Amino acid sequence: KSDALRRLLATDISVHVLSYTAMEVTDIKPRASMISKSPPPNAIPDEIQAQLPNGVRDRGVKIGPTINLDRTLIRKIKDRKLELEVAEQNLEKLAADTIGEFILPDATEEMVEKAPLVAKMIDSSYVVTYTPKIPVVESRGIAERNIEVTSKRPGLIVEARRKLLIAR
Repeated sequence: KSDALRRLLATDISVHVLSYTAMEVTDIKPRASMISKSPPPNAIPDEIQAQLPNGVRDRGVKIGPTINLDRTLIRKIKDRKLELEVAEQNLEKLAADTIGEFILPDATEEMVEKAPLVAKMIDSSYVVTYTPKIPVVESRGIAERNIEVTSKRPGLIVEARRKLLIAR
């Protein structure tokens, strides 16, 4: 894992992160403790309960605090929560090190709203090419390069120098 990150940092790639870690931590936080004051999740989804006959559809008595005695499950949930927090820090550092953006939405709706923003950031990159591609050393001292800057974004006008003289 660290070798892959090292190779990634050696390139000039900007990494933009749209992370769901905060949403998952929020989701598993209530299950990470032994005592829960929230009711257990419904076994039958609300859409199906609405279609049931009156006698079956009625909800039972409200359940008070729930105590979970499965210590193995609680330990796994706490470990998962810790892994998510560490992963979030690592992803944030990766985005900062590669001059990318780190976006941490709190809800799925916000994640859907931020996805086009990330797509625009990726699309706003420019491609710089030059011709001829022979090294300056092989060109006997002075090399002339035609430079072209392009973008895939429609309607974007790029202004750049067209020729560059390089002397060794």
